[in-house]
Amino acid sequence: MTLARFIKSLAVGVGVIIVAVVGWVAYLWFNLERPSNILHFHPGAFQAKADARFFYSMGEELKNSDSLNPNAPTLLRGELSSFLVSPDGAEIAIVANGVLTVVGRDGTLVREVTHVDPRVREPKPIGQHYYHDDDFQWTRDSKALYVIRDEYTESPQVFTCTGSNCGNVDKEELWRYDVQA
Repeated sequence: MTLARFIKSLAVGVGVIIVAVVGWVAYLWFNLERPSNILHFHPGAFQAKADARFFYSMGEELKNSDSLNPNAPTLLRGELSSFLVSPDGAEIAIVANGVLTVVGRDGTLVREVTHVDPRVREPKPIGQHYYHDDDFQWTRDSKALYVIRDEYTESPQVFTCTGSNCGNVDKEELWRYDVQA
């Protein structure tokens, strides 16, 4: 083997080693966690506040605050399901433990409107009247709430459908609940 050939092989070997080392350093740089360059950065301790208060639930607790605060006062406890915030944002109509309830954002207004049931229920209590546990609606001025009263009937029932909203047209009635009265 000639000296020129040896130097060429050595240069290729050194080049391969340099590329491998640079590649390994680049891999470590992009894949290992590095400390933040932001001073006093603590990811779990930052404040995020909304411009206005809002209703939210944490587990089985209804709350109202300008942030997701587990220490905010609990307005209502229970198994929470369907809900609708009033147009003025001051109240929420919410189903809790099978009762449609209106709750004010400060917790002083708590009114039980009526017991509600799902439209599909087993066993079906034929002839029993009930109010839907969904499809309630606020008036534009936030002073009243509309609910649908229905009756369980034997199958098959006559249904009308608008989109995904179907109901028993023969027995449904629209009722108005005045929140202030």
